[in-house]
Amino acid sequence: VFHQRTRTFPLAGGGLACRRFYLRSFPAIVQTALGFTAVNKSRRSEWLSRPDVVGVGLIEAERSLARVLAHRVWADQRRGWRFTNPSLEELGLIRAIYVGLDELVADPDAFSSASPELRALSTEKRRDALVVLLDSLRRGLAVTADALDPAMVDIIATAARQTLRHPWSIAQQENPRIAAALIVDAPRREDVSLRGEPLIVRGGPRSRLAKQLNRSEIWGRRLPAQTYLEVVQSLLAVAERYQLVRRVPTTFDVDGWRLEANAIRLVEGSGRDDAKPVNTYFVDLYETLALALTKGGDGLFGLESREHTAQVEQERREWREWRFRWGVEDRQKLEQEKEKLREEGEPNVFLPALFCSPTMVLGPARPPVQITSDRRQTLAKFRHRLSSIVYRPSSIVPLCTGCDVIVLFCAGSSPVCISSAGY
Repeated sequence: VFHQRTRTFPLAGGGLACRRFYLRSFPAIVQTALGFTAVNKSRRSEWLSRPDVVGVGLIEAERSLARVLAHRVWADQRRGWRFTNPSLEELGLIRAIYVGLDELVADPDAFSSASPELRALSTEKRRDALVVLLDSLRRGLAVTADALDPAMVDIIATAARQTLRHPWSIAQQENPRIAAALIVDAPRREDVSLRGEPLIVRGGPRSRLAKQLNRSEIWGRRLPAQTYLEVVQSLLAVAERYQLVRRVPTTFDVDGWRLEANAIRLVEGSGRDDAKPVNTYFVDLYETLALALTKGGDGLFGLESREHTAQVEQERREWREWRFRWGVEDRQKLEQEKEKLREEGEPNVFLPALFCSPTMVLGPARPPVQITSDRRQTLAKFRHRLSSIVYRPSSIVPLCTGCDVIVLFCAGSSPVCISSAGY
C-alpha cells in the first residue's frame, strides 16, 4: 500500500499531465498530496509515531518524512523486475528526460574531440546513444542525489525511526538502497563482495550497458570491444561537458561516474519506450488511487490490516488481539504498553481487519464479544471509509447483512474471510 500510494499521488490533481517535474521535487509533491504536513491535524495519526507532538518536534518529523520520501522516490528509479507494485515508468505512466540533452547532441564543438564513430553519427543517433547511457546510470542508481548518499541514508533512517510510524519510516532490518557508480573498467565479480556488487554499474564490453549500447541500430554494426570502450569514454566526456554526469571517487580505488540529479526531469508517458504491453491492472489501480486523492482521499486512510500467524512473534500477536477486540480492558493494556508499541513500530489504534492462519479457531465456541457504543461508532466509521473506495466487483463480496465480513480473493480464487467486528 505504501508503494502504491507513494507512486500514484504525483498523478493526482492533473500532476504529470500538465507539468514537467525535476525528480528532486517529487518528494514534496508526494508529501503535499498525501496531506502529511504539520498543518494538517487530521492526518497526523497516519504518519507520526506520536500524533500529539507539537512545536519543533513536529517540524523535525515533517522534515524526516520529506527525506524518507526523497529516498524512496530515488530508490524507485532502480531497474528490476517486480511482480507487484511496478514503478510508474514500468507502466508507461511517466518517462525521464534529461535537461540540455537536445542542445548537446546538436553542438558540433562538443563532439570535436570524440571518437570517430561518435562524430560520424547523426544527431538522432547521438541522442539515442546518450539516452541509453544516462538511463543506465539512473536505473542503476548511479546518481548524485543526497538521498542516496550512504552517510545521509543512515541519518535519514535513524531520524525516521524516532518520529515516524510504519510504513512511512525505514525499518531497522531494512537494507536501504544507496548510490552506485558506473565503472567502465570494473573489478572482477570474484573480487567484489555480494554487498559491494550493488555499488557498481558495470560498463565493460560484456556488461548490460554494452548489450544495450553496442547495437547495429545505432552504429550500423557491432563495435569491437576496444572501439566500444573508446565510444563509452567519449560519451561520458561530452556528457560531462554539459554537466549531465560527474566523475566521482569510489571505494574500489578507481574513479566512477554518476548522473547529475539536477539533470533529470519526469514527464507524462504514453506507454513504455520499448512498446511492450503494460500491466493494465496496476495502471487502473494507480490511477484510481490518484483520482480518490483528488477527491480528498479520506477513504484511503484509516484502513489497516495485520497478519496473525505463527510467523509473528507472540507478544506482537497479543498486541494485535487487543487492538482487534478493542474492549475497555484491551485499550487499557494498549495504553500501558504504548511506548513499547511505538518503539516496535506497532500502532496502538483500532485494528479493523486481522488476517488469521487457518489454524486459528474463530468458530462459535469462542465467547461472544461485547459490542460497546465506542466500538459501534468505530466500526461505523470503518464501514464509511470502506464504502468510499472504488473496488473491482470481484474484490469484496458481502456475505450477510449487519455483519462486518470482507472476502478477499487470493491466489487460486480461494476466499479468506475476516470479521472486522470480532464475532
